[in-house]
Amino acid sequence: CVASRLLLRGEAIVRLSGALTRQSYRTIQVDKYRHLEEPRILAFLNHSCDPTVMVDTSCLMVFALTNIVEGEELTFFYPSTEWKMVRPFICLCGSAQCLHYIAGARHLSPNTLDRYFSNSHIRELTVASLCTRSRLSHSTKNRASSGEEAW
Repeated sequence: CVASRLLLRGEAIVRLSGALTRQSYRTIQVDKYRHLEEPRILAFLNHSCDPTVMVDTSCLMVFALTNIVEGEELTFFYPSTEWKMVRPFICLCGSAQCLHYIAGARHLSPNTLDRYFSNSHIRELTVASLCTRSRLSHSTKNRASSGEEAW
């Protein structure tokens, strides 16, 4: 998908519509549990670690992240919507900050995610994951210090 005209940073590009469905490689995650299939636009937006657009699932809109010139590809950061992807892939976007392997936000550190726009469900899932890891780590340390076996 490429811009047919100059798009200014922050400009609303298109409203998404579609059907809620089961997760597949053709859907985007719109909240913690639901996925939207939107073949009209999303099927043509590729991933980039240096995206030109953001997909805001709170209002189902695509916005320009930068000024985008006519003919420039529209790309978004897939982990901004996806916690765990159905089809992880090796990224070949070529950007200086390329992550090289895209499997969803679940597989990225909070520091990495902080460099990108993330939808609220991704932020919530990240915090929940960190709390779970912290509780597990604390529990394992307590068992080890009391002489219990961790596993």
